[in-house]
Amino acid sequence: MICKFEGCDKNVIAKGYCMTHYRRILRNGTLELRNICGTTKCINCGSENSKTWRRGYCDKCYFKRNINENIFLKKSDWENKTDKELEKYINDILKHYRKYGYPYHKFTLDEKIEEFNKFKNYDSKSLLKDKEIHQTMHLLGVAWSYFPHHLEISCDNRPAPIEYFNEDNLFRNVIRKRLKTGTYITDGGIRKAFKILGGSKSVSNFRPSAARCIYDNYLNGEVVYDFSSGFGGRLFGALASNKVTTYIGTDPSIKTYNGLVEIKNDFSYLNKTVEIYNKGSEDLVLPNNSIDLCFSSPPYFDLEKYSLESTQSYIKYSNYQDWLNGFVRETVNNCYKALKGSGLFLINIASISKYKTLNVDYIDICKKIGFKLLDINYLILSTPIGNRKNGNYKKEPIYILVK
Repeated sequence: MICKFEGCDKNVIAKGYCMTHYRRILRNGTLELRNICGTTKCINCGSENSKTWRRGYCDKCYFKRNINENIFLKKSDWENKTDKELEKYINDILKHYRKYGYPYHKFTLDEKIEEFNKFKNYDSKSLLKDKEIHQTMHLLGVAWSYFPHHLEISCDNRPAPIEYFNEDNLFRNVIRKRLKTGTYITDGGIRKAFKILGGSKSVSNFRPSAARCIYDNYLNGEVVYDFSSGFGGRLFGALASNKVTTYIGTDPSIKTYNGLVEIKNDFSYLNKTVEIYNKGSEDLVLPNNSIDLCFSSPPYFDLEKYSLESTQSYIKYSNYQDWLNGFVRETVNNCYKALKGSGLFLINIASISKYKTLNVDYIDICKKIGFKLLDINYLILSTPIGNRKNGNYKKEPIYILVK
């Protein structure tokens, strides 16, 4: 059958439309061509005449932004500048981002699906080697694009990254550090600088590649439960895994919940069952013996303050011991009941300087509820230990328990 959109001769994929026009309906709710912001206007000049949209811009403004302003340079372009020239360059970068705003990850729906297909064709299962789970960057930027509010989140009682971006002198310092340690200035380079150089501390996202690796290696069945869904990394891993048919996830933050629902809607064409709940895992009771695999990376009490909503576990439980008894114990108990016989419970949790026994306390509760510890894998993080060239990177444990 041929797509019913007038003038289109492509084959039908769903509901009488080809993939291009079906995606457009999912994205816009109409066959009208719109850009990433959901309008027919360029976010810079307001033009409605572009045949294609690039990250919310018409073609003309996109190329002007990335080429004509001449701020996106390599180290070889700035390392021989005088101090005066370098200071002007820093101010030019600042002016650029004051004009265009923070360089959030932005993708059209077609771009998201294209990136997803690349990820789906990648062999994530092979990332598990000798009990170490390695990671790739597949789909990470796409995942972040659904949760721009992650920059508003305070970690370890430090200012949120967006606070550094909004203050001119702090922003200039970030740029200076990037020019000293980086090899290029791009939107991606600026995002990276705010994550690791700004003095703030940003939340992390579980890599979709590592999540899919876990599903592909450890899921014995079809249904997975992510009891702290976070920023979509494990959801995307489940969507790409051929073993997962049903993903159930929950998160108490309304902004995060909305982002997860948006992912669900954008990728509904995959015909997987996705259930997203807006509540804490200590309060979500699933049917007994309904889950094949529980897997998540839960909050570290008050280390990361994801929102100020009363549903946040660090607000509901004001001290660490109450949090262990109220949040952790109830969450683990709910998971234990929901798991089928011999179902696996995987948890990515580590000790931190503020709570040195956090992982021990968590696993001790798991054992008291009835879980047995089978093994420990280690997630290889992107943060190097010492010189990046020596190949040594930080690791976090992933505990593998069985009902």
